[in-house]
Amino acid sequence: AAAQLARLTGDRSRDLAPALRDEVARRLAAIRAPQSWITMLREVVSLDDADRRRSFGEALPPGLRLL
Repeated sequence: AAAQLARLTGDRSRDLAPALRDEVARRLAAIRAPQSWITMLREVVSLDDADRRRSFGEALPPGLRLL
């Protein structure tokens, strides 16, 4: 979830500060998170359909909603 929230979008109003994104990337690397997660923090990566559904709540269990 941290990688999805901190990912680089190219929109200055929505992106986190570079120092904070670097910190998240370092922590993800320390726990050996998938390289694709770290790449999302360093580069603008378009989400595939599965990632988009997970990010925007379409993959939540029935009855739960993303606020």
